[in-house]
Amino acid sequence: MKYLPLVSLIGRLIFVVLVLLFINKPSHYIYILMFESIALLIANVLSFSFIIAEYSIQLKWIPFSEVKKYLYTNKGAFISLFIPSMLSNTAIFLVGWFGLPSQVSIIQLGVKVSNAFSTVNSILTQVFYTMLNRVKDRMKLSFLILITTGLFLTITMYFSANFIIKHWLKINDDMLFDSIVSLVQLLSPIPLFMGLISSFNINGLIVFDKDTLAGSITLLTVLVALMIALMFLPSDLILGGALFLLVARGLNAILSVIFFVNKKMFKQIK
Repeated sequence: MKYLPLVSLIGRLIFVVLVLLFINKPSHYIYILMFESIALLIANVLSFSFIIAEYSIQLKWIPFSEVKKYLYTNKGAFISLFIPSMLSNTAIFLVGWFGLPSQVSIIQLGVKVSNAFSTVNSILTQVFYTMLNRVKDRMKLSFLILITTGLFLTITMYFSANFIIKHWLKINDDMLFDSIVSLVQLLSPIPLFMGLISSFNINGLIVFDKDTLAGSITLLTVLVALMIALMFLPSDLILGGALFLLVARGLNAILSVIFFVNKKMFKQIK
């Protein structure tokens, strides 16, 4: 764990150096994602190397049939943890598929702000998931922390949107400025949704071995969100992309709470 801040710093420095060296024109923006990937790859390789050295882990090849068997057995948890990580990129992809680069930039800005406010909850989710898999005695406390944090970040994101965009981007076009601020405020419920999903889905249903149910909720909500987004994308690309994220996160949060309560799991937690 002591190496994580150093590895994170190295990854960020690599990204900054690559940007300073190779991003010289507006048209070079297409390389930014590649540079992020390179920096992330190097950081992950370093982290993996530190873990192997720290715990003297011996690597060995296992048959693909074993991997397939493990993924099938734990497919619910895999879906619940993997698909949500792709939602932001999917929203950007949908807007890019139907729209122009300028519209992609707007939705990208909104997504980046939303992800920034959701980062704290993502970290807490991983911390509590590891803890609650060993002992469930602190589950109510973890729920309280996750949901309270999500609510606080949602309120902060909504009311600070104007300040953040004004001082971060320094946009002179009033119409463009208003549209970005409105998008950020529209996406502001996402940190709260993430807190509810972290509590009742990832740290709730999955911890209580309801992997299949948790995975089904995640898959269903993404499909519903995709259908709703496709209805709005032809008329309003930015709204369609935002609705995809809001519906996917919001519906997942609502269904996770409903099924967790219906399964009477509250009686089993402390």
